[in-house]
Amino acid sequence: VNDAMVSRHYTQFKSPPDFFTAGGFSAAMAVVTALKKSNGDASANTLIKTMEGMSFDTPKGKMTFRKEDHQAMQNMYHFKIKIDPAFAWGVPELVREIKAEEMQIPIRNKR
Repeated sequence: VNDAMVSRHYTQFKSPPDFFTAGGFSAAMAVVTALKKSNGDASANTLIKTMEGMSFDTPKGKMTFRKEDHQAMQNMYHFKIKIDPAFAWGVPELVREIKAEEMQIPIRNKR
Protein backbone atom coordinates (compact mmCIF):
# COMPACT_ATOMS: atom_id res chain seq x y z
CA VAL A 1 0.00 0.00 0.00
CA ASN A 2 2.80 2.41 0.93
CA ASP A 3 4.77 1.91 -2.28
CA ALA A 4 1.71 2.67 -4.43
CA MET A 5 0.84 5.77 -2.40
CA VAL A 6 4.42 7.12 -2.47
CA SER A 7 4.77 6.47 -6.20
CA ARG A 8 1.54 8.27 -7.06
CA HIS A 9 2.37 11.16 -4.73
CA TYR A 10 5.82 11.61 -6.33
CA THR A 11 4.28 11.50 -9.80
CA GLN A 12 1.71 14.16 -8.97
CA PHE A 13 3.59 16.46 -6.56
CA LYS A 14 7.32 15.72 -7.14
CA SER A 15 7.87 15.31 -3.39
CA PRO A 16 7.35 12.60 -0.77
CA PRO A 17 4.00 12.38 1.04
CA ASP A 18 3.90 13.74 4.57
CA PHE A 19 2.44 12.29 7.75
CA PHE A 20 -0.98 13.82 7.07
CA THR A 21 -1.18 12.26 3.61
CA ALA A 22 -0.58 8.82 5.11
CA GLY A 23 -3.16 9.51 7.82
CA GLY A 24 -5.82 10.51 5.32
CA PHE A 25 -5.02 7.48 3.18
CA SER A 26 -5.34 5.24 6.27
CA ALA A 27 -8.74 6.71 7.15
CA ALA A 28 -9.96 6.11 3.61
CA MET A 29 -8.70 2.52 3.70
CA ALA A 30 -10.61 1.94 6.95
CA VAL A 31 -13.87 3.16 5.42
CA VAL A 32 -13.39 1.19 2.19
CA THR A 33 -12.54 -2.00 4.10
CA ALA A 34 -15.55 -1.59 6.41
CA LEU A 35 -17.91 -0.99 3.48
CA LYS A 36 -16.60 -4.09 1.70
CA LYS A 37 -17.04 -6.20 4.85
CA SER A 38 -20.56 -4.82 5.43
CA ASN A 39 -21.53 -5.44 1.78
CA GLY A 40 -22.05 -1.72 1.32
CA ASP A 41 -24.26 -1.21 4.38
CA ALA A 42 -23.24 2.28 5.52
CA SER A 43 -25.57 2.55 8.51
CA ALA A 44 -23.76 3.78 11.62
CA ASN A 45 -24.52 0.75 13.80
CA THR A 46 -23.43 -1.70 11.10
CA LEU A 47 -20.18 0.16 10.47
CA ILE A 48 -19.42 0.39 14.20
CA LYS A 49 -19.95 -3.36 14.64
CA THR A 50 -17.97 -4.12 11.47
CA MET A 51 -15.02 -1.93 12.46
CA GLU A 52 -14.70 -3.25 16.02
CA GLY A 53 -11.63 -5.50 15.89
CA MET A 54 -11.25 -4.91 12.14
CA SER A 55 -7.76 -4.91 10.62
CA PHE A 56 -6.86 -3.15 7.38
CA ASP A 57 -3.80 -2.16 5.36
CA THR A 58 -2.30 1.32 5.66
CA PRO A 59 0.87 2.97 4.34
CA LYS A 60 2.54 2.04 7.67
CA GLY A 61 1.32 -1.55 7.64
CA LYS A 62 -1.62 -3.31 9.28
CA MET A 63 -3.85 -1.27 11.60
CA THR A 64 -6.50 -2.76 13.89
CA PHE A 65 -9.36 -0.99 15.67
CA ARG A 66 -9.34 -2.24 19.25
CA LYS A 67 -12.85 -3.53 20.01
CA GLU A 68 -12.93 -2.23 23.58
CA ASP A 69 -12.49 1.47 22.79
CA HIS A 70 -12.08 1.75 18.99
CA GLN A 71 -8.44 2.84 19.39
CA ALA A 72 -6.48 2.32 16.17
CA MET A 73 -3.49 0.13 17.02
CA GLN A 74 -0.49 -0.41 14.78
CA ASN A 75 3.23 -0.89 14.91
CA MET A 76 5.19 2.32 15.36
CA TYR A 77 8.60 3.21 13.96
CA HIS A 78 11.46 5.04 15.66
CA PHE A 79 13.44 7.00 13.06
CA LYS A 80 16.34 9.37 13.07
CA ILE A 81 16.67 11.88 10.26
CA LYS A 82 19.88 11.98 8.27
CA ILE A 83 21.05 14.57 5.81
CA ASP A 84 21.65 13.29 2.29
CA PRO A 85 22.79 15.82 -0.32
CA ALA A 86 20.86 13.87 -2.97
CA PHE A 87 17.57 15.00 -1.36
CA ALA A 88 16.16 18.42 -0.50
CA TRP A 89 14.61 16.97 2.68
CA GLY A 90 15.81 14.90 5.62
CA VAL A 91 15.86 11.16 4.98
CA PRO A 92 14.39 8.93 7.71
CA GLU A 93 16.63 6.11 8.90
CA LEU A 94 14.92 3.32 10.85
CA VAL A 95 16.17 2.82 14.40
CA ARG A 96 13.62 0.19 15.42
CA GLU A 97 10.07 -1.07 14.91
CA ILE A 98 7.86 -1.04 18.02
CA LYS A 99 5.20 -3.75 17.75
CA ALA A 100 1.62 -2.84 18.67
CA GLU A 101 1.67 -5.68 21.20
CA GLU A 102 4.57 -3.98 23.04
CA MET A 103 2.65 -0.78 23.66
CA GLN A 104 0.72 -0.57 26.91
CA ILE A 105 -1.98 1.87 25.81
CA PRO A 106 -4.67 1.87 28.51
CA ILE A 107 -8.37 1.46 27.87
CA ARG A 108 -9.94 4.49 29.56
CA ASN A 109 -13.61 4.30 28.61
CA LYS A 110 -16.09 2.48 30.82
CA ARG A 111 -18.54 1.07 28.25
